[in-house]
Amino acid sequence: MTPHDERAFKTFIADFVTGCCIEPPFHLVMIGSNGSVSVVRYFSAENVEPVCSRIVGSGYASPVVVTVIAANGVGKSAKVEIEQAGRTLQ
Repeated sequence: MTPHDERAFKTFIADFVTGCCIEPPFHLVMIGSNGSVSVVRYFSAENVEPVCSRIVGSGYASPVVVTVIAANGVGKSAKVEIEQAGRTLQ
């Protein structure tokens, strides 16, 4: 991803987390189609605690599945498609 795409991706993730309406703390899981995975404990946008990760190559490959899991097991997820040709994030 280009630096612009990375910023757009981070903005999307922050908006998705906010839109889930799940009160922190919760776990945020991201899985890329190339096998990259990251799990963090999310307290706030400024307070994220890494749990574990495995990044393959240069990072996450599209599509990326993003999941928010609350302490009670309730969760929400989204599939993010990153289009390289148009340099857009959908």
